[in-house]
Amino acid sequence: MFAIVFSRGVFVIIISWFALSVTGELASVGLVLIWRPLLNVTIGPFMGVLVDRFNRRNLFIIGQILHTAGNSWLILNVHIRSLDQIGMAPLYMTACVVSLGALLSAPAAQGLLQSVGGKSLTQVVTVGVAIVQTADIFGVLFGGLAIVALGFEGGLAISAACSIAAMCFALPLRKNGEVSPGGETTTYSVAIADGFRLIFRDHRLLITCIAIALIWSTSQITMALLAAFTLIELGLGADAYGWIDAMWGVGGVVGSMVLVWLPRSVVERYLLRFGLLLLAAATASFSVAQGLSSAMLLQGLMGLAFAVNRTTYDAYILRTVDSGMVGRVRNNIEATIGVIGIVIYLSPTLYADLSIRTVYVSFAAVLAAASTVLLIWRYRLDAAEKTSVAQSET
Repeated sequence: MFAIVFSRGVFVIIISWFALSVTGELASVGLVLIWRPLLNVTIGPFMGVLVDRFNRRNLFIIGQILHTAGNSWLILNVHIRSLDQIGMAPLYMTACVVSLGALLSAPAAQGLLQSVGGKSLTQVVTVGVAIVQTADIFGVLFGGLAIVALGFEGGLAISAACSIAAMCFALPLRKNGEVSPGGETTTYSVAIADGFRLIFRDHRLLITCIAIALIWSTSQITMALLAAFTLIELGLGADAYGWIDAMWGVGGVVGSMVLVWLPRSVVERYLLRFGLLLLAAATASFSVAQGLSSAMLLQGLMGLAFAVNRTTYDAYILRTVDSGMVGRVRNNIEATIGVIGIVIYLSPTLYADLSIRTVYVSFAAVLAAASTVLLIWRYRLDAAEKTSVAQSET
């Protein structure tokens, strides 16, 4: 888990800075990052079927091979051409291949983790989350430093090497990757439709799904804007970009630790209602960052708010959705997140004349407005339930 998340963090930092260096345009960052949500919407559900039907270790290895191949292809282009000759086509191809690999390796890794965990699954997942957060911190931090110390070629080579290491660790897990024969006989389109029907019947679940999509939109807007914000608004280089982005992971670790100590009643009474407003406030505050230290601090606050909200709402789904429907609900949420991601990554072409600080504030305002709507909706559901209970008792 550490190797694949570290590799992904390094790759995202390098490909984002690479695109900005080639074109000098903010929109170019979104155009290379858009491939993951685009593929997630179009073929992601079918990849999920493959993971449910074939050996997960083998699919994980295939995904990592694609990641390594994508990095290697871009390394070759950097080696034989100068930066101004490369253009965006090799970056698009690399991002597409690497994203395709992630669609296989990410769910396959979750399946392997579930198999390895066995009776200690809760402890294994808890440790896994901590490892992912830590790997993300080191990945994005190393990505920025690698650009300065090793150049684009060296950073991409490290990313590829981590994928190879992950493959080596997975090799002994063939038996753990096996899936049970048989299973559900309905078509996948029917299963997806069942998931949508469940979501729209249960309004609280619908609120939760919308909230999760909004939470992830904050991560997507950060990936789309942070490189340009660091370079244009702060006047800093790639190493500073890595430090600032790493603080998102640091904040996430702190947020996860805070949730461990909070009682469930506090989480359900306050965080499920007001957590999104905290995330909107943190996003707006980042727009006023003036230097490296303030940007790191405020980015950490965004990461903390993101982790607290993500964990709270994910836990709510696991508590309330039947185990036989969780996968379908999650697939539909991921597709929604993908659609929003496509819009976000393409949107820089619409606001090219605005300052990046203005874009951050505008996004925070939209997030706060949507959060307020969900809050009012939730309170009306509470009031309707209380009225229904009172009438039934009389």
